[in-house]
Amino acid sequence: STEGGTTIDGKVTSESVGVMLVYYPSGSGFRISGGLTAGGYNFDASTASLEFDGTTYTSDFDLNIKQDKNIVPVIALGYTRPVGQSGWQILAEAGARFTHLTATVSGQNALAAADKDAFETDFDEFNDELSKNKFIPFITIGASFSF
Repeated sequence: STEGGTTIDGKVTSESVGVMLVYYPSGSGFRISGGLTAGGYNFDASTASLEFDGTTYTSDFDLNIKQDKNIVPVIALGYTRPVGQSGWQILAEAGARFTHLTATVSGQNALAAADKDAFETDFDEFNDELSKNKFIPFITIGASFSF
């Protein structure tokens, strides 16, 4: 992808498994869910430059952004619809994982000493901004089986 003239080659993965308690407050398919998930989001990328607050740093950077914690609490609102009498259901939900993202980077050692210090400060500020978001929203579309 190209953003502001910078080409970023990256991959986003989302792998998780969860244990959820589901409450149906009425006779309809509307549901409220809460529980714990393990796993989460991960973004790996490489780029020849990174820009912070208008300052562009050029090097061969490898960037990783991932959830701060592996096991996190979640809450969601959704709708479940049975598929006949089979026990199978289709579902859709939106919710939040109560964690934040953390970024790591390599490649800044090739920068000049003054640029490296400025980069480290800018990157620390970037991580501070990421940590201000105390939850990560998500949307799920899937199938479930009840027994």
